[in-house]
Amino acid sequence: MDPQSSWGKQYFLKISREFNLKVNKKFDFRENLAENLSVYFLTHKKMIMIDHVKTVLLEKFADFNGRASRAEFWYFVLFTVILGFVLGLILGRYAMIVSNIINLILLVPSLAVGARRLHDIGKSGWMQLWWLLPIAGWIYMIILLATAGKPEKNEYGEAPKK
Repeated sequence: MDPQSSWGKQYFLKISREFNLKVNKKFDFRENLAENLSVYFLTHKKMIMIDHVKTVLLEKFADFNGRASRAEFWYFVLFTVILGFVLGLILGRYAMIVSNIINLILLVPSLAVGARRLHDIGKSGWMQLWWLLPIAGWIYMIILLATAGKPEKNEYGEAPKK
């Protein structure tokens, strides 16, 4: 798809109206997109993927207390999958060694964010032991981790910020 085509212009204009973005009179798709996306992400208060990953890795690396939103948990999972895929493509035959090292580094934050996610739905972090039961345990855990959290305070603390 050529971004300068009429279809590309129409699609970009539709998106820019939806997010209240400004469009220069001289339409240049690449300039408008870069400028507007940076303005959008700098001015809107919603957390984006990188913010959630930073929270898990830097602020709550080994924090098993409190609660984690679905977005925080699933964005971290997405980050680890993308990281593994990219490293596998880049490193080729050395990918297995590096992948094992990365998995060891990410083990503690993965368990911590999983425990906090379970706390959000009122379950104990020890429920993660269900991962050890093939198929049925995996399905049960995915259902638990995808369940919406309770908006009110529970025994594990205040509801996480959205």
